[in-house]
Amino acid sequence: MKKLFQKWKEEGLDKNILSALAIEGKFNKDTLKKEEEIKNLLDSLKEHASLYYEYVTPVHFELEKDEEHNGYSLKCTSEKDRKLKEMIIDFELAISPDMVELKKIASTFKGIGDPPFIIEEDGNENRGKHAFGSFKIYY
Repeated sequence: MKKLFQKWKEEGLDKNILSALAIEGKFNKDTLKKEEEIKNLLDSLKEHASLYYEYVTPVHFELEKDEEHNGYSLKCTSEKDRKLKEMIIDFELAISPDMVELKKIASTFKGIGDPPFIIEEDGNENRGKHAFGSFKIYY
């Protein structure tokens, strides 16, 4: 999973939003076809508790028409450490193999409970912090 998030970071994608989309579980290409579904998606992004990261709620959302896929894309802008970060939630993201993989990983955590988890990494317990590699989850 670390490689997956590193790849997305290099592509300029926001790990917080990706995590929110994966945990929510219902995000797919059809979500972007109806405004009501997009409103539900926005609500879930605003209330999300990240798997691994201190969650930074996007501060601005902009809905754009996606004529090619007969739907919409959603431009999210968030701010962390005084830096603005933009990410587009679109059809290509919804159908990407990486998003499918991340949703599978997130679904395995749903049986344990809701985040944030207490994660032990290298003998140190973290709550809602970066945590990759081998870890134990306490509940």
